[in-house]
Amino acid sequence: MEELIEKFLNYLSVERGLAQNTLLSYGSDLK
Repeated sequence: MEELIEKFLNYLSVERGLAQNTLLSYGSDLK
């Protein structure tokens, strides 16, 4: 599951250009 979360966050960062704080919040919520 952890690997899927990392891939999803990477997608959001690269493809969607989301801010680092947003990614940290999403990661925290998903874990």
